[in-house]
Amino acid sequence: MRGFDKPHAPLLLRRLLKYAHAFRSVVMFNRVSTSKIRRAVTAFEDLETEAPARRRVLHLNGTWCKPRSEFQLIARIEIGAGGAARGVIHWQGLGHEHRLCGDEVVEGFLSERSLDIEGLEIGPGLARDHYRVTLAPGKLSGSFTGASRAFGDWSGRMTGTYRFEEEK
Repeated sequence: MRGFDKPHAPLLLRRLLKYAHAFRSVVMFNRVSTSKIRRAVTAFEDLETEAPARRRVLHLNGTWCKPRSEFQLIARIEIGAGGAARGVIHWQGLGHEHRLCGDEVVEGFLSERSLDIEGLEIGPGLARDHYRVTLAPGKLSGSFTGASRAFGDWSGRMTGTYRFEEEK
């Protein structure tokens, strides 16, 4: 249970685990603690009445290039509690690769102004990359630069604009 007490674990999961642990201890020792049960029931009732959580979403729009390759990218990445990041990058080939397009599911972490994500699933004709993106200072929008690694080197370069938005 201790592994879920990390600050980036979702609040709901932490609460559920806390009260599940309380019920487990009651059952294990055959003690019925009315106050623990009352607290657990109250907590679950509170969860039902809380306002829905808002999601923070990072949008990226720009280009990625490597010698003899250039792609346009449009990304939508949800930023979770503690900076956990998961989303999709849509790729569209430019120049002689204009027929190549597809989506790449990515996952990683946003810390301060640095996004570190890695490709999990890709469309046909694309390669899974590891991306390190630096967001220029700005509250909700600005420019970004980055590098990517595929096939063992960090020769991929990214530039473009970013925008944060809150969603329900």
